[in-house]
Amino acid sequence: MILRRVPYLLLVAVLCSDAAQGQNAQAVFERFVGTYESVQRLRADFTYTVSSEILGEVQAISGFVVAERDRYRIDTGSELLVVNPEGTSVFRRSEAQVLLSNSDEAPGAIVPGMFLIDFDEMFEPTGMETTSVGGVRHHALALRSIRRDVPFVDVTVWVRQSDGIVTRLLAVDKNETHTDISLLCVEIDPPVAPNTFVFTPPLGVEIIDLRS
Repeated sequence: MILRRVPYLLLVAVLCSDAAQGQNAQAVFERFVGTYESVQRLRADFTYTVSSEILGEVQAISGFVVAERDRYRIDTGSELLVVNPEGTSVFRRSEAQVLLSNSDEAPGAIVPGMFLIDFDEMFEPTGMETTSVGGVRHHALALRSIRRDVPFVDVTVWVRQSDGIVTRLLAVDKNETHTDISLLCVEIDPPVAPNTFVFTPPLGVEIIDLRS
């Protein structure tokens, strides 16, 4: 940033404004983290878009997610994903195929509902803007990774001002791949069936077991 033509008092004002913004960002981040520390589970409809200028393609899916700490169920209609401490199950309905694997997601893996798992141990705030999403006031928090094993260089979360709930997340990784998740109709601590995070393969499907 070129500063030599900025009057001294204006420069001081800019610096003070940046410092205040950083403090506000930290306060909003702590509130957001605190909100999710008290949440046991969430349910939401979502859209999930991945784009890459290098690959020149955009992939988009939508569906619903139910998340409970290290367990979640994502249904896009064509695929069902169920993750729990025992493993990961992917049911590809159109292919009548089930993939079974270990639950060893990379740290910081971007999935709907990831805010329930130690988010503050992976990221810290660097700035904030106040904006409107669908007519609702939000804080757009800019974050950066504080762990080397988290592959994202920039993350922005849109936190609803009224209750600290995240409605959108945008993450950019080291290969400049953009992952954009929007959450709609977010329900906090909804009742769920006992078998929500358990998957039993239907009869007659092909099962591919990749567990070690």
